[in-house]
Amino acid sequence: MKPAEIVELLREFYADKVGLKRRHEAGAREVGTYDFNNTYQYVINREETHLRWLQAALEDFSVAMPGPSAGLPTPLAPKKAKKGDLGVFREILEEDSRGLGAFVERWRPRVAQFTQARHRT
Repeated sequence: MKPAEIVELLREFYADKVGLKRRHEAGAREVGTYDFNNTYQYVINREETHLRWLQAALEDFSVAMPGPSAGLPTPLAPKKAKKGDLGVFREILEEDSRGLGAFVERWRPRVAQFTQARHRT
């Protein structure tokens, strides 16, 4: 893979990853229940680590960081939950799960094109 192709792929991946992180941040704001929100904080922290790795890869090519891709829709605020009724968050959680699955499906074949192991991981 040529350097220009690597740069373009890294830039697109970075932009999509920023969009995904923003979606998860929006989800964390809507899902206030500790167990779910704590999970969001873990996911967001991992995404920040992934973004730092992508930034380092782009810096190797002296490329500026792109902005986020078209963001995923912000989750709608759930109706007020009665104590113990966690089902109100189900739609947000399922939507995030589908979005993450689509991200992996979209990027898995493209990442496989990388010939250098450092960039592939």
